[in-house]
Amino acid sequence: MAFFRVSSRMLFPCLVLLLGCQVNQQSSDEDVRRSLDTLKVKIATLTTSNLDSALHYSNLAIRFIQDNQLGNNELLYLQLRRSELFDQMGLRDSAEQTIAITEVLLQSQEDPYQKAIMNFCKGIHLFAADQYQDAEIYLQEAGAYFLQNPKEPKAGKVFQELANFYTKTGQLTRAHDFLLKAAAHFSSIRDADGVLAANIQLATIFRQQELQAELSGLLEEILSSLQQTGAATITYTQLQQLGFAAAEALPDSALAWQQVAAREALQAGDTVSYYLSLTHINAIVPDQNKLEEAAAYFDKTDHPSHFILASSNLGKLLLEKNELDSAKSWLDRALEHATALENPVEQIPVLTALQQWYLRAGKKELFGKTQDNIQDLKQDLAQKNAATTLEFLEKAQLLEQVNHQKTLLATKLEQQQRKIRFRNGLILAMGLGVFILGIGAQKVYQAAQRKKIAMQVLLESYKTELLHLTTARKSEPQTTKPGGAELKKKLLVLFEQRKIFLQPGLKVEEVTEELGISYKDFNQLLKEEYGTNFKNFINAFRVDHAKSLLLDPNYQHLTVEGVGLESGFGTKQSFYTVFQQALGVSPGEYKDIIQHKTQAS
Repeated sequence: MAFFRVSSRMLFPCLVLLLGCQVNQQSSDEDVRRSLDTLKVKIATLTTSNLDSALHYSNLAIRFIQDNQLGNNELLYLQLRRSELFDQMGLRDSAEQTIAITEVLLQSQEDPYQKAIMNFCKGIHLFAADQYQDAEIYLQEAGAYFLQNPKEPKAGKVFQELANFYTKTGQLTRAHDFLLKAAAHFSSIRDADGVLAANIQLATIFRQQELQAELSGLLEEILSSLQQTGAATITYTQLQQLGFAAAEALPDSALAWQQVAAREALQAGDTVSYYLSLTHINAIVPDQNKLEEAAAYFDKTDHPSHFILASSNLGKLLLEKNELDSAKSWLDRALEHATALENPVEQIPVLTALQQWYLRAGKKELFGKTQDNIQDLKQDLAQKNAATTLEFLEKAQLLEQVNHQKTLLATKLEQQQRKIRFRNGLILAMGLGVFILGIGAQKVYQAAQRKKIAMQVLLESYKTELLHLTTARKSEPQTTKPGGAELKKKLLVLFEQRKIFLQPGLKVEEVTEELGISYKDFNQLLKEEYGTNFKNFINAFRVDHAKSLLLDPNYQHLTVEGVGLESGFGTKQSFYTVFQQALGVSPGEYKDIIQHKTQAS
């Protein structure tokens, strides 16, 4: 009994000492965390103004993490930021080495979020190196995860970069979707700068899709946001994007924004962005010397996409000056780089410019062959759009099923852990009681340990079960959506046999009523099967019909306007506009070219 009283008197000061140590440790941890957060803020700020300094602080942060033993998660985050900085600086070998280091850090981890971030950064690195096909594999893996987990911290950033990739590869509908998801994410966390950045990117999509009304409305919203927050919140890369989007709608403002972007990029040492802004400036106010300077820089520093833009703009400028030999030389070099990238979006604008050169030079046969090449590339691009959409849906669906299995397992594990915590608490209480009473402590403890080991074995069996379920699910054959083939068949009957497209002012509601499906299902059918929307789908049939009428001897009495009306177009202007966009020439020019080819053969 005397021993018990002595132990009780000693217990209270020991508890006080332990509590004090814990408070001091928590205070120390908070100081370390604040210091690390300060370094992260400096890196983020300097990334848009001074890449060398940003890299310096990222190196300091990595040493800080290692010195304070903050774990692999923080180290992974900083290593990935370093890889992004190396890519922006054009140091691709260093970026690749940094990514290899992060892969080693992840080998012993099972965290799906970290693996998704790893895939994302590898995709961005390959994208920066213009390796589009390999980049798409990793970006789709990351995108599938974040589509299922849109509240994750980096979801908005991932959606933005996915939009950049799909914009670059011409999949504008997919880019549009991801930018809307990015804006929604930033809005949910009240990040006004993030929403502004997503809207600026969306404006560039609207310009490429030639959605003038939507572009004008969005530009007004962006300008209103800038007036409220101040222009200091926008980076020079965002100014560059904004200037590109507004080049036709607000040319004076676009020119001013590009000039500011060029100046700030030069001050930050970002020579690539400087010359890119210079190229955009000369698209508004052409200057042959400046374009040649930009093209030479991009060629020397191995930036093929930027070189294609600069050299094709230069070729168009020389073509306008009627300097045909020089124009052809630059356009041929642009096409050579575009073909090497195997990206239709890079090739189509160059081929279109070459078409104009062939027309100007009187080489109508080459004009026709180039037109065929453009149509093939557009068809490949449409098929890729549809395939990408289906692949994303399949990956997201599989990931959703895996996550469901993980949720079920987590529930089971939580139930077992509750039992373990309850039993451990009971065992502790019994142990204290036995210690006080002095009987049976050792036997009770051993029994509790045996139960704990049994529970651990049970947890491992559940993990094995999850692995089996996930593997089995991956090996299951994928089934196609029922009814899709039948709907496609009915749609083709309407358009190919009944030629419903010849009705002027045909509305989508009339088609959906014939098919017996909803507007939403009809849009999904067009996206999945043809990679397009209703307007482009019906215009494609009308253009093909007009082409046949232009060459049919039985319709030679019709004027070009009459051919358009016979093909379902409501007005002469709409017929000319759609035909020109589809083939690159007017209806009359197309008729002359084909007749000339027929006579020559």
